[in-house]
Amino acid sequence: MDILVAVVIGVFLIIFGLLAIAGFFTNSKESVR
Repeated sequence: MDILVAVVIGVFLIIFGLLAIAGFFTNSKESVR
């Protein structure tokens, strides 16, 4: 159970990080325009 919970949290953090990075890049591109 602990391992599964750790994996789920890890995947969630990775997805959240990717979304944050994607949003940051899109915001920077829009600001450049």
